[in-house]
Amino acid sequence: MNNFTPASRTTDPASSHMAEAEINKGKRQSDCDYILSWVRNYPGETALELNGHAYHSRNINRYTFSRRLPDLEKRGLVRKGEIRKCRVGGRASVVWWPVPEQGELL
Repeated sequence: MNNFTPASRTTDPASSHMAEAEINKGKRQSDCDYILSWVRNYPGETALELNGHAYHSRNINRYTFSRRLPDLEKRGLVRKGEIRKCRVGGRASVVWWPVPEQGELL
C-alpha cells in the first residue's frame, strides 16, 4: 500500500499502474514535500491561498495543491480545518493545518 490517493483505476491497464508508481516516486513525492512546507509556513489557509504564496517561488500548477493535500492528509501530515470564504477565490473552502510531528510544537 502506498501513501497516495489512487491515480489509476483498478480497471486500467498494467501500464497505467506502472506509470503511477514512477510518478509517485518522483514528481508526486517532491510536490507533496513542497506543499507541506507551505502548509507549515502558512497554516490555516485554503489550497488556493497556499498556491498564491508558492506560485512566485516555483511555477506550480494551481490544481496541484488541491490534488496533493489529500495525499498529505492520508499520510497524517496535514488535517482539514474549518470551511471559510477563500480570500483568493471568494468561495467556501476548507483550510489546511499541519499535523505536528512527534515532539514538535506548532
